[in-house]
Amino acid sequence: MFSVGRSTVALVAVLALGGLAVGGPSAAHATPLAQGTELPAESPVQVPPVLPPGEIQPVTVIDSHDLPSGEQGVQRLVQRAAERTNRHDYQGAIDDLTQAIRQHHELDRSRGDMYAALANARAAAGDYRGALEDYERALEFNSGSVEAYTGRAQARARLGDRQGALDDFTRGLQRNPNNANLYAARGMFLAEGGDARAAIEDLTRALQLDSTNVDWYSARAQARMSLGDRQGALADLADALQRNPNSADLYAARGVLLAESGDARGAIDDLTRALQLNPSNADWYAARGNVRSESGDVRGALDDFSSALRLNPDSADFLVGRGYARSSSGDARGALDDFNRALELDPNRAEIFVARAYARNNLGDAQGALDDFSRALQRNPNSADLYVERAYVRVALGDRPAAIDDFSQALRIDPNAANALSGRGYARADEGDRAGAIEDLRRAADLLQQRGDTAAAQDVLTTLAGLEQ
Repeated sequence: MFSVGRSTVALVAVLALGGLAVGGPSAAHATPLAQGTELPAESPVQVPPVLPPGEIQPVTVIDSHDLPSGEQGVQRLVQRAAERTNRHDYQGAIDDLTQAIRQHHELDRSRGDMYAALANARAAAGDYRGALEDYERALEFNSGSVEAYTGRAQARARLGDRQGALDDFTRGLQRNPNNANLYAARGMFLAEGGDARAAIEDLTRALQLDSTNVDWYSARAQARMSLGDRQGALADLADALQRNPNSADLYAARGVLLAESGDARGAIDDLTRALQLNPSNADWYAARGNVRSESGDVRGALDDFSSALRLNPDSADFLVGRGYARSSSGDARGALDDFNRALELDPNRAEIFVARAYARNNLGDAQGALDDFSRALQRNPNSADLYVERAYVRVALGDRPAAIDDFSQALRIDPNAANALSGRGYARADEGDRAGAIEDLRRAADLLQQRGDTAAAQDVLTTLAGLEQ
């Protein structure tokens, strides 16, 4: 990748951030997939920021104009800088390039290329402010340098100047409008900033110029998913898999998407294929466990969560998943053990207290369930559902006045909570407040009918008819 000859000194560009090298077809590709247990529906395939830490690859080369014949010392310094870069000795490369610039006295494009290489080395070492200054010097000597504009864009992004970064990506494209890597870089940058539509346009253009890059299909799938276009996202992942049929990451990403789309069988098949290719990924076992649990395959879910926990025994999420599977299988005691361990690992998660509350209630410990719902509400005081759940436990404990207070609090948070209205109506009826009960139950029945929940509405109407006699 590094050549020295009579007519050319190749200056290595050491910065290809986020797996997006802008120098040409030799660019390395990073996989923009995050392997989470449960990816949210709006983003099942995670595209990383344009500048993820620790993913700097020395993959591109810039060619300078001729150096004067008397500058063999400069050539040797530049060559050694390249060698140091290949060994990830970025500080050594900075030292060599700094010395080379001091010895090189021509104010031409080759000096600009040296500053661009120095800037790349600084960025690789984490000195983004120093890199920004050197990119600007590079552009003083070579105002048309795509490498310098792109490097400066990424340094600006690191420093929080998103508009400046976007402007530099655009300047780079104005000078090189057929650079697929640049379109992809800007597209991922736009996606990371939330502009999914513009990201899709850039990634589509990148793929028109280079249809072989698997990562760009994945990135476009993420952007499409953020707009609710699941079918488009699935089509992109299918294209990516056609080009890279042995990518465990792609199978896992499509598996999660299929699960979100309601295709449990397809999701399980893809996650199984991903695990065949990479059996050491705990997150994928847990993802398949979630799908199996929702599909009623409790035994399969238990096996998957147990496999995930063997790989990562300190994951509260995996313990909660297995706890719910154990509860579904009738193992309430085992479920309680898992939830207890999850709370030791993560003592401030409201949803884990809720999970343990259900387990305790299943074991007949209503007071323990009440305590856990109260702890959950301390951490999430604006949840109408939690007030409703605690209210029903209070009813079971015989404390209807306190239950009515909880139902009322739920309705202050959500005036259209039909379950709170029906629950308060039943509690008021038991307390002898016939008029209040009738009012609540009528409203609850109306809301349930509007939502199409005819079975629940009929139950409420039956109780209401008895009160109105």
